[in-house]
Order: sequence, then C-alpha cells, then structure tokens
Amino acid sequence: KISVTDNASNTSDNLSVSSFTIVGLAHVGSGWVHSCAADNGTVKCWGTNWYGNVTGDGGTTNHTTPVTISGISNATEVGIGLTSSCALLDNGTIKCWGQGDSGELGNGSTNTNPNSPVTVSGINNAISVSGGRRHACALLSTGSIKCWGKAENGQLGNGSTTGNSSQNNQTIPVDVSGISNAINISAGFQESCAVLDTGSVNCWGAGFGTTPVNISSDIQNAIQVSTWSNQTVVLDNGSIKFRESNGTIETILEISNAIQVSNDALTSCAVLDNGSVKCWGAGGFGSLGNGNNNNETTPVFVSNINNAKQVSTSGSLGFASVNESHSCAALSDGTVKCWGAGGYGQLGNGATNNQNIPVSVSGIE
Repeated sequence: KISVTDNASNTSDNLSVSSFTIVGLAHVGSGWVHSCAADNGTVKCWGTNWYGNVTGDGGTTNHTTPVTISGISNATEVGIGLTSSCALLDNGTIKCWGQGDSGELGNGSTNTNPNSPVTVSGINNAISVSGGRRHACALLSTGSIKCWGKAENGQLGNGSTTGNSSQNNQTIPVDVSGISNAINISAGFQESCAVLDTGSVNCWGAGFGTTPVNISSDIQNAIQVSTWSNQTVVLDNGSIKFRESNGTIETILEISNAIQVSNDALTSCAVLDNGSVKCWGAGGFGSLGNGNNNNETTPVFVSNINNAKQVSTSGSLGFASVNESHSCAALSDGTVKCWGAGGYGQLGNGATNNQNIPVSVSGIE
C-alpha cells in the first residue's frame, strides 16, 4: 500500500497497489528446472527445454545461458509454470509457450511446443500473470481473475473439476468465482491463491475446494501471497505467515521487514526492505544460498545479495533427492543471480554445477 497526499485539499489516503512495472528492472520467474526473466521488454530463458519452454521456437535443446524469446519486445513480467512459460505484455495481453497438453498455454489448444509464443485467448487487460504446475492465472485490471489449464482439483476456481477438453483440461481462460477485488495472485501446484483489497487471502483448488475460500481470519493485512503444494506463504504488513497443508498458521518470527515472498515444496525465500534475501527449508544442492547444503528451520541470509527487489523459488516437485530446487533474485541494477541445483543449467551461468552461493546469470544487465 502507498500513501497519497493531496496538498491542495490537505487530505491523504492509503491506496492498494496491485501491480507496477519499473522499466529496465528485470522480473524473474522459475519453473521446475528452468527460469525466465523479463529484461527491458525482452524475455530470456534458460535451463531444460524439454517442451520448448526455454526457446519458444519448437526446439528442445537445453540451454545453460539465457536465450531470447523471439517476437516479444514489450514484456513487463513473467509467469513460469512447471514446463511452460508466459509473459505479460505492456498492452495487457499474455503470451505463452512450452508444454500445452493440459491447456496451460490458454490459446484454445492442447498442442505442445508451438513454433512461437501463442496469445492467451480473451485477455487484454491483465496486470499480472502467475504460472502453476499445469495451470496459470491472470489478475485483471478490474480486480477479477482468470485461470486456465489443468482443472482436476478445482485450481481454476470456477466451481468445476473438468474443462472444455479431455482429461479435465481447460484450454481457454475461465473466471474465478466471486472475486472482483484481487490485488495479487499466485498459481501453485494444484491450487491457486489471491490477496483481496481487504487484506484477506482466498485460495481454491487442492485442499480448499473448487471456489475461493478465506484461508484464515487471522490474516487481515496481506499484500502478497505465494503458494505451492498447498503450502501458502503470505506477506502480511512486513511479517510472514506460513499456512501448512493442514491449515495451521505459523508466523515467521525472525522476519518483520519483508517486501516480497516466494515458496516451493521444499524452500521459502523473502526479500527484505534492505535488499537482502533470507531463505529457509531444505538446503540440499545449496538451495538456501548461504554457502552450505544444510536444512534450516529458521531463515538464513543468502550470501552476497544486498540489492534484491524480487525473488523466485523453483516449481519443485518436492523430491529432495532430485537436482531441481533452485532460486533466482532480480536485483536493483537489472541483473539476476541464481543459486541451488544447477544440473540442468537452470542457474543460467553456463555451467551444470550446483551452487550454494548465488551466481550471476549471463547476459542479463
């Protein structure tokens, strides 16, 4: 929220800001074993390209350094799914590429790996996009939400577990029921969540039902939410509240000055107001970025980062033995750093080694 003062009439008010873009500042998103960044209007991706989710051109060659997605020059944000990628454009439309057999590209088809990014159907006023495991959601300028893709657990929020295609797939966006005042969204593993302008958080899908429900009456000042595998992290007036899959709410007592959060099945991270990043959870493969591979139940500082603006954890499947869990941070100088599992090139530094200290992603400046 921001405070706005009208000096002429000597009045002031607090306004909720749902989305904003800083030109030239990268926005980063991480999938299962790939990541993408919106960089000065272009989109660059790296890591595994099994479904064309890195190159967007029909190819399947993996890349350990960023590849520029052709045909996109006005991206403001990325929303990355497990093996698909989407970009929000400055005209309110969304383009997606990669795996699409569950309808997660949103263009009315279940085709996978198109030769170029496809436009999501029926959306021209989006202000944010979020990619989940096999579905995605968009926040619209009206405060409403549309979702598309896999529907089998109600993660699209329209009261249904079936779609307009076979195998419970929804290939074009549908409206999330009963929400017209959202300010932030997160598409997760088989669930989705939204922050409302009242400060409450609604979620739907696995563990919640097919339409949105308030996850806790104790959360009343939320400004951002991140969810994955029915574990939900809420930024609540600088503090962080963590909802376990059983519905228990825990406050992360060690943090009171967070400005942004992200989580996956194994780790959680937060950007603090001084530009540092703290992470906690599983530390295998260096996924906490603090110089070792230990698990941590309390937040630890990520090494050598003091100017972060945004952090993104990977869309991990939750297998601690798999070389997947990594995180990336967009920094205030327009660069990106990543850490954790690197066996598939998902750290973007030209190597396939794990890194327990952040490394710079090549070619993003």
